[in-house]
Amino acid sequence: MTLISIPALDLKPYEDDIRNTVKQALLEDIGSNFQQGDITAQLIPLENQAKARIISRDRAIIAGSAWVNEVFKQLDPRVSIHWKVSDGQWVRPNQVLFELTGSARSLLTGERVALNFLQSLSGTATLCNL
Repeated sequence: MTLISIPALDLKPYEDDIRNTVKQALLEDIGSNFQQGDITAQLIPLENQAKARIISRDRAIIAGSAWVNEVFKQLDPRVSIHWKVSDGQWVRPNQVLFELTGSARSLLTGERVALNFLQSLSGTATLCNL
């Protein structure tokens, strides 16, 4: 079976919706004080820097990079995201999807919300393609 990548959608008309959805998810997850982070992240000194590598656990179609990007843009625009895949691309188990560099507190605070968006949207894209 040959796997093909699905063309990415133009999300420009939905930028406000993405921004608002991410804001609501962050408010639900950590409250209004983004700088403090969640309760566990508050244990990490603000100056600590970290790197993170996000990998897939299953074969899937990736979707949701705009939501992931927006999570870290709202939390800490200094976080660097380097995508190794594109929306619409099939990935295999243990493939690196993206890497993050920045404040350890920001990475810990945003990872849960970012991964929730990525998993939900990628799962939907994958199931709709099967």
